[in-house]
Amino acid sequence: IIDELGHGGMAVVYRAEDTRLHRQVALKILHPHIASREENRERFVREARAAARLKHPHIIDVFGFSSPSAPVQYIAAELVRGDTLRTIVERGIALPEIGAILCVQVARALATAHAEGIIHRDVKPENIMLSASGRAKLMDFGLARLLDAQTLTMTGAVLGSPAHMAPESIEGEPATERVDIFAFGTVLYFATVGALPFDGRSPAVVLNAVLQGQYSPPQQVNPRLSRGLAQIIDRCLARRPEDRFASASELLHALEAVLAEAKIDDPDQVLRDFVRDPAATEQALTAHMIRTCTVQARAATEAGKIALAMRLCDRVLAMDPNNSDAQQLIARVQRRRRRFAAGSWSAVLAALIGTALAFVAYDRPARTPEMLALPAPPAIARALPEPPAAPVAVSDALAAATAVLGKAQGAGRRAAFAVEAAALAAGVVEEGATQAAEVSGTERPLLAAADPPRDNPSDPPRRAPVDDDPVANPVADAGAVAAVVPSTEPAPTETLFPVTLRIHPLSAAVRINGQPYGTASDVRSGLQLPAGVHRLELVVAGLSNGRVEEQFDVVPGATNEYGFRVPWPDGFVIVESDTPGNVVVDGTVGATNERVPVRFDGLENRRRVTVVVHPPTGAPYEETVQARTDQVIRVDAPF
Repeated sequence: IIDELGHGGMAVVYRAEDTRLHRQVALKILHPHIASREENRERFVREARAAARLKHPHIIDVFGFSSPSAPVQYIAAELVRGDTLRTIVERGIALPEIGAILCVQVARALATAHAEGIIHRDVKPENIMLSASGRAKLMDFGLARLLDAQTLTMTGAVLGSPAHMAPESIEGEPATERVDIFAFGTVLYFATVGALPFDGRSPAVVLNAVLQGQYSPPQQVNPRLSRGLAQIIDRCLARRPEDRFASASELLHALEAVLAEAKIDDPDQVLRDFVRDPAATEQALTAHMIRTCTVQARAATEAGKIALAMRLCDRVLAMDPNNSDAQQLIARVQRRRRRFAAGSWSAVLAALIGTALAFVAYDRPARTPEMLALPAPPAIARALPEPPAAPVAVSDALAAATAVLGKAQGAGRRAAFAVEAAALAAGVVEEGATQAAEVSGTERPLLAAADPPRDNPSDPPRRAPVDDDPVANPVADAGAVAAVVPSTEPAPTETLFPVTLRIHPLSAAVRINGQPYGTASDVRSGLQLPAGVHRLELVVAGLSNGRVEEQFDVVPGATNEYGFRVPWPDGFVIVESDTPGNVVVDGTVGATNERVPVRFDGLENRRRVTVVVHPPTGAPYEETVQARTDQVIRVDAPF
């Protein structure tokens, strides 16, 4: 033994020399109080033997280990000179792709181990080394199952790494490959965001956050993170195992696809460069990512994928806040959005006027073609250089025009109301045209068709022929009025009514008619909604079946107070005993070593319950525990 490298709750690690093969090794020696139990020694040897079978460039090689009868239990493994992932992240990783590349190599190691039927069970930054040659190494396979076996059931404490434990491990469920995938998600979050997803002042707080699935969205913490990486993290950290990646191989393919999309052709070489010169590598890779995202944002803009283009520009600005290319692209996208909105409103206005004119034509079928001759149609649908500055006015005018048309009940009144509706619509379009001309710096009449061109500019304006009798030719009159009469009727507004929603729990996310309204706490002071039936969605993150969909009706003049709640899922108590017996939990009867449900009908998501265990013979055992919704509490019976 040369010197100590580190120690933890399970073992002490020394740098030692193999005197037969003349090489330095990492010598891990179990603490005596753990090695004193025979079952621990036997389990340790089985796992060490399994780990020794794993030969992979990203897994620490196991050279040798003790027998179960040896006085000292040890593992001799490859000595890696480098830093742990925790040390590297705490030192600082500016670009998420660096952390993702490192984690790709860890995913390769997990895929190999899982293919051999070995689950690590303790994947965490402290168990990942980055060697001086730029290669990630996953350590501590030999202690995985032994660590998983160390539980103190009387207190509920678990020895291990709470911030990286899957919810099912906390609840005592058998470990599967997806336990490692969850832990990998916490490591990927740590490597790309720079913080742990689940953190707190005590292990109890951390474990509760894991069970509730409460963590800050990775892109919210680090805006430089790509959406692809964020989606991989979220899938790894899914509360239910079946919602995670089905295997480490599937996870590996997803990570490699994200790096390929970023045009990182040789990630292993990037990691070697990073070990040799971190600052220069990050600077070069940042410049590469800015170029790649900018090119992709341009392509997305041309393809009309506006949301994707904006996300890519946001990433560029997160890496380079003064990037002119991204700023220009965002301005271009915003202009395109405004032109699209203006074109859409123009088409709606044209359709509205066409409908009004169709009413008139339908009611006066006896007119001759000469009588129905119209002036050239107003150029309402012409593309504008810039949209109207006040789209609310367009909306109000459309509403007013629609309301005017709705007044017309008989055939004799439709002509006059059609004229009024067209005038309302045309007034708004004329206003928008003026604003567009001011923006573009040019003056061109929007409704040029209502004033035909003159052969001599000095001649007075010529109008298209219009029947002198407005009743005889209301269609022509409608066109003329639409060209010159502004809207004078105030636009109607939708009447809103006060609504009070009392929702439990207050943490529930609220959506009304598909639109987010914050949490139940945000809406309890009251809302203003139009009359009618509204659809309500409530979601409590981290709860199984934590979603409710309801409807409520807003009635004018009524109090409109409604109460809703997301029901708490059952909690469970498991009494562990070597002797079969009956279990009674608050009147619910079950059996030992089986789940007994605990109901939560009130407002609290936790409550104290009395557990009574009846063995086949002897006196019953009684214990009071605090049960929580959607969690499993274990009780150790003394028989």
